Amino acid sequence: MPEVRGLRVLIVDDDESFCRILREFLDGLGCRPEYATSVAEARKVLNRMTYDVVLLDYRFPEGDGLELLDSLRAEDGRTRGIPVVVISGRADPRAEANFLASGGLAWIRKPFSSGRLLEELRVVANARDRLEQAT
Repeated sequence: MPEVRGLRVLIVDDDESFCRILREFLDGLGCRPEYATSVAEARKVLNRMTYDVVLLDYRFPEGDGLELLDSLRAEDGRTRGIPVVVISGRADPRAEANFLASGGLAWIRKPFSSGRLLEELRVVANARDRLEQAT
């Protein structure tokens, strides 16, 4: 089973309380989480730091998470291949299909089980471990 310890995780959600709770959970798993409360703030953070995965809300006051995913995929270099998981309270099959078609890893609906999130983090950790072994 892949180890999630050490994963650099960026949480992007406009609900700061949710960000703090999720950060505590990820800290407990040994991940290295940070958070941004807007798409604009996330872009700035992603320009400064490298992350193994982005956990992204779908709806923001200034737009939606697909805009951030699209901008990550449009970049050349380190942000292009970052796995992105949406965590959203919104059940929107069309948005979910568009997200997955745009290269998103998974769409998790709130409320969610910690096991479901851990499953996706293990997918990311497994890919990271294989990449490290190949280099």
